[in-house]
Amino acid sequence: MNNIKKSLLKTHSFDFYIILFLFILAIATKIPSWNYPISGDSNYYAELTEHIATNFAYSSPISSGSDLPHGNYPPLFPLFSVPFFLIFGKSVYAIKFSAIFWSSLTIVFVYLFSRFLKIKRTESFFVSLLVLFNPWFFYFNGILPLSESLASFLLILGILIYFLKKSLSSYLLAGLIFGLAIITRFTSGFFIILFVLFSVYNIFRREKIIENISFVMAASLPVCLWILRNVIIFKGLFPEGSGYSEVLSFWVKIPYMFVVYTIAILLTFSFLLPFILKRATFAWKKKDTFWLLVIGNCIIFIFAHIALNYNPSSVFHVIMSRTRYLTPLIPILTIFAFLDFKRLRFKSKNFKFILIILCLVSFMFLSAVLSYGSFKDSIDKVIPLPSIYSQRSEHRAQAIEWANRNILLNSKVSIIFLEGEEGMTIHGYFVKDFLDNKLIYVDWQKQKPDFIISDLPDERITEITNFQLKEVYKTRNRPFSYVYRID
Repeated sequence: MNNIKKSLLKTHSFDFYIILFLFILAIATKIPSWNYPISGDSNYYAELTEHIATNFAYSSPISSGSDLPHGNYPPLFPLFSVPFFLIFGKSVYAIKFSAIFWSSLTIVFVYLFSRFLKIKRTESFFVSLLVLFNPWFFYFNGILPLSESLASFLLILGILIYFLKKSLSSYLLAGLIFGLAIITRFTSGFFIILFVLFSVYNIFRREKIIENISFVMAASLPVCLWILRNVIIFKGLFPEGSGYSEVLSFWVKIPYMFVVYTIAILLTFSFLLPFILKRATFAWKKKDTFWLLVIGNCIIFIFAHIALNYNPSSVFHVIMSRTRYLTPLIPILTIFAFLDFKRLRFKSKNFKFILIILCLVSFMFLSAVLSYGSFKDSIDKVIPLPSIYSQRSEHRAQAIEWANRNILLNSKVSIIFLEGEEGMTIHGYFVKDFLDNKLIYVDWQKQKPDFIISDLPDERITEITNFQLKEVYKTRNRPFSYVYRID
């Protein structure tokens, strides 16, 4: 621990200004998505956060359809979102800011880790920007409020402390942070396997026995407590019917998933991949234990995901979802790739700088296309392309904003949004957090509303609800979202 404190104290004061700038920039660039309705896994995180804060219970009756304790989603992301619920008072905003906050801290520790590796200040700054604006990291770590944001932060923090470890307290802290990463996303456990095995190996070699035992126990403690809780409540590791209970049940599809992950890796790491491979070879030749453990854990992490059963419904959707699962590797592998990139020598001293700028501009452009609906609208005016989730979310937010400004006080409003067929459910119960307090949210199945906000055409709404409608608002751009008055 003293080694970590000394390393932090050595950080130049100018570094703190850079860190502050990176942190503010990381938050500010996510704000345009603040009013995007949530969907899919985020519904669970919002409800779990709300129930922890208000009922001191870990359950999700709306999303799960049951009042039983929740056992599928690990607890740390909802738990760490509770302070933000106490600030904002709404679960949707709580998980949104939580994801933005943790992903922004990740960028800070990418910079710190780069400096500890003796990468120059300017280069460390650009490494941090390359992580921040990696299109998939940007999208899945802040634009969408998902647990990957906290997992990414805990993994980079754990790796940094593991890298600096010398005292017993630093071993304990590194192990505990890795353990917390596991109960943020269970698959984080695949990343720390080699760290744990290496400590066990050192125990048998009688090297720093107390420190290595402490590391293994600290890394195991959080997940052991979670397993104990589940065994007591569910009489097993997971509730009956949980998707996790079917893990490794479809080995026949592994070749298919191998191809899917190969494409996802190419998309996620793009131009960094050659440098990652080259640096891995260099680490192998130099017998660099730390980086060999990191790369080995990355390989285990990826192959473990290949073997997991997620029952994909379309090739495109499953490739996109796999880029999400790879995002916790982006911070450490970007740093690793840059260690090799900085060793390159060119005739022009500015050539490397130009390459970094070109890559960064490309990343920023792709992040804007993927994450900002209004930017995608502008692109469509030049080159019409299929709609994407952020674009549909932007238009849904526009319809809600119009309703807040124009619908009369105490009007009853229902919300019906439909997001594909891949499980990206959008619950009106959570979208209601975006409604002005002067409007009353009602479930159209239980009470007839005065207005309906939807992205479905009127004939489809009538088919679903049997209500007769009159369109009062439609967004300017496709895909349209509407506000209907009930006749």
